[in-house]
Amino acid sequence: MKNLRALFAILIVLAVSAFTAYAQEEPLTNEPASGAKIPVLFTLDDLMDYSLRHSPTLARLDIESTRAGLSRDLELFFTDPNLSFSARAYHSESAGSTSSVTQSGVSKTEGMSFDLSFTKPMITGDSLRLSHSLYTTDVNITGAEIPTTWGQSLSASYTWQVMKDRGEDVTLLSYYMQVNAFDLKQAEIEHSVRSLFGSVAASYYTVAYLKESARVEEETLEYYKKLLDRNVERHKVGLALKSDVLQAENAVLSQEAGLVSTKARLEDAMDALKELIGYREGAPIEVAPLDIDGFEPTTLHEEDLWNRVLATDFTLKQLDSTAINYNLSEAYYKNQLKPDIDLTASLSTQGEDDNFGGAFGEITNAQNYSLTLNYNLPWGKREIKNRIEQNELMKNELAEQRLQVLDSLRTSYESLRREIATTIKTLELARSNVAVASENADIMRERQRVGLATTLDVLDGERNLLSAKLSYLSAVADHKRAEYDLMVLAGLIQWK
Repeated sequence: MKNLRALFAILIVLAVSAFTAYAQEEPLTNEPASGAKIPVLFTLDDLMDYSLRHSPTLARLDIESTRAGLSRDLELFFTDPNLSFSARAYHSESAGSTSSVTQSGVSKTEGMSFDLSFTKPMITGDSLRLSHSLYTTDVNITGAEIPTTWGQSLSASYTWQVMKDRGEDVTLLSYYMQVNAFDLKQAEIEHSVRSLFGSVAASYYTVAYLKESARVEEETLEYYKKLLDRNVERHKVGLALKSDVLQAENAVLSQEAGLVSTKARLEDAMDALKELIGYREGAPIEVAPLDIDGFEPTTLHEEDLWNRVLATDFTLKQLDSTAINYNLSEAYYKNQLKPDIDLTASLSTQGEDDNFGGAFGEITNAQNYSLTLNYNLPWGKREIKNRIEQNELMKNELAEQRLQVLDSLRTSYESLRREIATTIKTLELARSNVAVASENADIMRERQRVGLATTLDVLDGERNLLSAKLSYLSAVADHKRAEYDLMVLAGLIQWK
């Protein structure tokens, strides 16, 4: 009886332990575990499209481009017309004073005035001004009140810059510099997109190669393990030496170490790729494998490829943009050396009456015409001349920098052309090696079928074929990376 009770207690403890373990292992929510998330498959086109929409660098440049456009538009706002209105009411009294005002008998004055003016600056530096004034006055002279007086006046004036250059390149110096900055920012965005696509392509081919390399190394490791098992069995029956077993063990350990290193490089390359495209999702990503069946190397037959490189290079665009700013500054400084002579023509007319309508009806009774010439000699000529000399020196320095950039660009261009030619030759050799290894593997399998080769010989043939295919895959990746580098340099990469 006691044995039955003990057995029953043990069964209860085991049941409780099993239930507790199950409850700990099973999640309480319906959400899948993080390790169970399905990887997202990306092709090269998918990676480029995703990077175009999520890259932090492009997002920052887009904001900077918008700001540059707003700064450009801001420089034209100085030509916006200005409409102003002012109203004034006044009252003054004088009594018991010996001032000239009291002696004349004026004891109280009050009135109101309203002024409306319109000003329009011109792009050429000229300006137009229109104004209208309306006023009313009440005067009381020692008890005798004079009827209310109404008055109105109209005036128009136009100011010309006489000696200064009236060209827009001088008047709109800041505007054209901002236009230049905006165009340069657009060029920087295009350059960044091309560079991003080139980097994404290089990262994709690196990840695809490492992924295939890890797979091949896993199969090679299996081959070495089978070789080790075979040598152990042969050593047991006296058909292999102890050194053969040790060599096989060393091969297994070396292959395992190489596989661990390759997988670590693959993870690092995958992390770099996710950072590059701005991937922040929770699910892991996978890249589509390279399609090397029937692969043919690409030859860029662009006849005017070098001119495309010159037209695309962002560093040259930066230097050219700076040169434009120097030319604009030089025109501005030279214009400042000229005297400031402004000619202003104005016309005004006014009328007064004891009622509002009469004042408007008499508005043409009094007319004034004026022609004003303002002359200002720029005494700071030495400072301006010094700036012009500095500007000329900076232009010369910029020309030397441009020559250096051209030399460096030519070197990079020729180096990429040679690299592509080299990868094409490497591809041809690797393809021939795959054909030879494939034929040798077929021969080993056929020899084994008729009893002239062992399983070990067949495994050797398969391992050599895998190694040849991996070398060919590496050559394909190297060729595509070099090809994309040249396409980035020549601006041949297009995007949606």
